[in-house]
Order: sequence, then C-alpha cells, then structure tokens
Amino acid sequence: MRFHLPAFLIAELEETMFMSTEFHLTQLDDFKLSKFSLFSNDQKRAVEAFLWEILKDENFKYSHEHISAALEDYWMK
Repeated sequence: MRFHLPAFLIAELEETMFMSTEFHLTQLDDFKLSKFSLFSNDQKRAVEAFLWEILKDENFKYSHEHISAALEDYWMK
C-alpha cells in the first residue's frame, strides 16, 4: 500500500486512471486502518493533502461527506 499509493494519487489527480481512490481512503474499516497504520506522518500528510485537493473538485462532489469525515476522523489526527 505504501509503495503503490503515491502512483494512484497522482493518476487520480491527473485524471489518467479512475479507480475511486478516494473510496479506499475514506471508507475506513479496521482492515484498511491496519494498512494505513504503517504510514509515516509525511505519508499521512500527503493523503490528507490529496483529500483536501479533491474536496475542491466537482468530480468528487458526491463523496464530499465521506471525504470530510475521513479527514476529521483519521487523516488530520
């Protein structure tokens, strides 16, 4: 996860791959949280920055509630 995630984030921002990356970063169950627990603070801040960026994007308007909740509940802590 730590190795591939940067490529997925970049591809999502460049609109070259549509994988619903935000879904995997916002629908946080115990299994996903266990994967993210290995992230360094810098990696978590990168995900946080990505989520803030897509929060401004109209293409993600239907995910805004989930993005905001994930930022508040996990990524900004």
